[in-house]
Amino acid sequence: MDFMPEPIERIGQIDRDTLNTSNTQSTNHQHNSLGHGLQPLLSTLNDNCNATLRQQLFSCCTGDGRMTILSTTYYTALSFTRSRLMSMALSLSLLLLAILIVFALAVYALRLRREVVRRREAYRREQRQARDNCLKNLDIIGRAVLADQVDLVEGCIRISVMLDLLGREFDPQGAFVIFDRIRRRTDHLHRHEARRKLTPAERMHEDKDRLHIAAEEREAVHERVEQLLGYARNFAAR
Repeated sequence: MDFMPEPIERIGQIDRDTLNTSNTQSTNHQHNSLGHGLQPLLSTLNDNCNATLRQQLFSCCTGDGRMTILSTTYYTALSFTRSRLMSMALSLSLLLLAILIVFALAVYALRLRREVVRRREAYRREQRQARDNCLKNLDIIGRAVLADQVDLVEGCIRISVMLDLLGREFDPQGAFVIFDRIRRRTDHLHRHEARRKLTPAERMHEDKDRLHIAAEEREAVHERVEQLLGYARNFAAR
């Protein structure tokens, strides 16, 4: 079999294919070599990133993170404490205000009570003074009636007025009604300024009525006046 040499062009094509194949293999080898060389670096970077993330997560629980949580908790507790203190201060202020109001009302009520007691005592003093004056006047008029220093009918009318001022407390049994009876019997007689306006005949007519009543009641009046004076002295001593 004869050996036929290949054409030069075919040889050149084979060399180019061989060269391309070699270059491709070299490139792949380089890539593989580069990949194998970068893999530890990428792994290291990945480990560093994970370590950084772990450090950040760890720092949230320890170190600065713990300080941040503690600081947040502290300020929250401080804010809550301040609000509680403000609430307590407001409550205490309202309590003190209520105490002051109650104290002021109590003082006002005490003053009113003292004023009522003072006025009541003043009224009692006035009543006692008026009673003492009536008893004194009663004694003077009674003595004048007994000594015939005053008209008997006029004296009985004045005694009746004093007894009215003294009230039922002085004569609860009605022992001295004679003086009131004489006053009613002489209600038609004019006195003081009205008597001066009467004519002489009218005055004479009224004088006759007055003398007639005095004559009828003289003894009974003197007896009652003596009893009245003794009773008035005992009543004034109470």
